[in-house]
Amino acid sequence: YRVFTDAANYVRMGESPFNRHTYRYTPYLAWILSKVNGRYLFCLADTLCGQLILYLRREDETTTNNNELLWVCFLWMYN
Repeated sequence: YRVFTDAANYVRMGESPFNRHTYRYTPYLAWILSKVNGRYLFCLADTLCGQLILYLRREDETTTNNNELLWVCFLWMYN
C-alpha cells in the first residue's frame, strides 16, 4: 500500500510516480489514487472481486456445497 501512496504523492507534487523505485504499475493508478483515498478504493475493489467470485462459483454447476463457496469468499476477503 505504501508504494501506491508514495506514487500518488509524487503525482500530487507534479512528479513522475516512477520516482518511487519499486513502483511498476500504470501511472493512471497513481493519478486516480492522488484524487481519492486509496484505502477506500482498494476495499471497494476487493469487495467487488469477492462478489464476482461468489457469482461465478454459484454459476458453476460442480459447486454444490454452500459452505465451500462461503469459505472461498471468506479467504478472499481475509487476504
